[in-house]
Amino acid sequence: MTCLPDPIQPATALGIVLSAVTKRWTAIELTGSQEFKDEIATYARINSIAYNHKLSESTRRQLDMIIKEEE
Repeated sequence: MTCLPDPIQPATALGIVLSAVTKRWTAIELTGSQEFKDEIATYARINSIAYNHKLSESTRRQLDMIIKEEE
């Protein structure tokens, strides 16, 4: 039997991006499922880290709402 991996948890995604921030990375290269890349890219954008991924439409809309709320 094959088990599908669980989706990435937001806290895990944030931890990955904060590690990049700590290392002063200015960009990250994302691989993996669309959901995984969306989650990491969301936190990367909030933390001004460039990434090589086009967000899904629903994730892009959610991120745009978050950014507008912070302005």
